[in-house]
Amino acid sequence: MIYETFGKDIFIKYFNVIITDRGVEFSSFELFETGCNKIKRTNLFALCKRKGAH
Repeated sequence: MIYETFGKDIFIKYFNVIITDRGVEFSSFELFETGCNKIKRTNLFALCKRKGAH
C-alpha cells in the first residue's frame, strides 16, 4: 500500500532497508522485498536477540 501510494522512487528512498524482529508477520520476507510483481524493491533483515539483552 505504501509503494502504491507514494510510488517507486519515494518508497526506495525511505524503505531501501527494513530491519525487523523475527516475528511471524515477517516470515514471508520475499513478499516484503518484492511485492506482487516479483521485482526487488527493498531489503529486509531480521535481527536476532542476544541472550540476556534487554
